[in-house]
Amino acid sequence: EDYMNPPPEEMERKRRFDRSFPSWEACRAELVSFGYEPERADGWLKEKPPRVFPQGLEGGAVWSAINPYAQWLARRTVLSQD
Repeated sequence: EDYMNPPPEEMERKRRFDRSFPSWEACRAELVSFGYEPERADGWLKEKPPRVFPQGLEGGAVWSAINPYAQWLARRTVLSQD
């Protein structure tokens, strides 16, 4: 698959990405489904500041600062410049 020119259904999946998750496990599974390496995703919890962090005071919900659609847009913009 061509990362810069994904099929329409993959492009729509990137656009619909929701950065709020009920748990770290759900967040990790979704990020891995977009091609991020599991080990890399695991490190995002431990970074200072973290790229995935708790949302709310309890319940295990997390918010992801990682956004596959934003990454795609950034790469497309940067890589398309001369």
